[in-house]
Amino acid sequence: MTHLSYSVKETIYRERTSIIKLVYDYEENPDKSDLNIQYRHYRATIKRDEYERLIDSYMSNSNNNNNRLLFDDFVQILRPIMMGSYKEHELDIAFDLLDRNQSNTIDLDEFVSFLIIISPDITKDMLLRYINQEEITENQRLNFNQFNDLVLRGLGKDIVCGHI
Repeated sequence: MTHLSYSVKETIYRERTSIIKLVYDYEENPDKSDLNIQYRHYRATIKRDEYERLIDSYMSNSNNNNNRLLFDDFVQILRPIMMGSYKEHELDIAFDLLDRNQSNTIDLDEFVSFLIIISPDITKDMLLRYINQEEITENQRLNFNQFNDLVLRGLGKDIVCGHI
């Protein structure tokens, strides 16, 4: 069995004080014992203007216009997911922003609508297969510990690298 290690680099582009673009570069490296597997590089680029266009389109097709997630809030959620780690209260903030109705859980449908910004191909079924379905409540909601496990497991990397 091949074991892959990976590294991730985050590059933040700013215009004055506003973030305008985020780039996440992932490098997968196979262990040295498997010579058939090669080094791979993956990149995810998220731009403010593209996000605004996508979210405007999504909101115009939705009945819930007051639930619009601002790009700066999106970035606070995105960072721990894409990095696979977090500092101090980053995960608490990300969870609270995703917990739109303050139920102390994240609805999987809403979470998938967030993840679509990272990869338009992601579906709820794909996410359910990635998460152990036995760990999800009947109403398909994630609690904080389950969200933490997904982040530390490398959800962002697995989405970008096509492992989901």
